[in-house]
Amino acid sequence: MNTDYRVRLHSHDVKYGTGSGQQSVTATEVQEDINSHWLVKAATGKTCVRGEPIKCGSIIRLEHVETKKNLHSHHFQSPLSGNQEISCYGDNGEGDTGDHWTVICSGDNWQRDDSIMLKHVDTQMYLSTWERPSVGR
Repeated sequence: MNTDYRVRLHSHDVKYGTGSGQQSVTATEVQEDINSHWLVKAATGKTCVRGEPIKCGSIIRLEHVETKKNLHSHHFQSPLSGNQEISCYGDNGEGDTGDHWTVICSGDNWQRDDSIMLKHVDTQMYLSTWERPSVGR
């Protein structure tokens, strides 16, 4: 969850109409939506043992539980924000290096309630959200 905006990372099997055409990723305030559930996995070719702490600086992947596609980024422009596009990519949890995110945190390990940042390995950009401008003010 993004603690500044109080929104959760969200996706569902809807493709962007432009840009990459991959599965769209947005944010939602709804807590109970199954489409906001993500599985934390190790980087491609690495193993992540359930229950073991994730070290700060580790490279991880996030798999969307419902569609089994990985949180992904690349140099496409988002049709929603105009910023770097975030999408879901791959089949059955397998994608490419665009699925890799570095866990930025303080201390040695990422603890359950700690605030973290995710930095995309290939583009060196941070995962973030933007606030949609209000209309009619």
